[in-house]
Amino acid sequence: MGKTATLLVIAALTLFLAGCSSIRARDASPLAERTVYPGVRQDLREMAEIVTGQRREPVWIQTLVATILTADLPVSAVFDTLVLPYDLYWLHAPETDSRQ
Repeated sequence: MGKTATLLVIAALTLFLAGCSSIRARDASPLAERTVYPGVRQDLREMAEIVTGQRREPVWIQTLVATILTADLPVSAVFDTLVLPYDLYWLHAPETDSRQ
């Protein structure tokens, strides 16, 4: 594979994976635990786990995950900012049966 093709594959994978923390954080947390900027918070929490040695994966996996999280962080920040009005609505809306 040529250098250009390799760079295109890496760019495509980065775009595909970027922002996934924002989606994972909203999907995994119950509505009662929702907060603003959950994707950014999750990226930073997982990076802190790697830096402080709380994770038990091999070093090469931790390095790969840290690289992906670093690429994901700015995209998650943009995505979380775009959906901030939605998050604020859910945080301050009166409780209804549909939110449970």
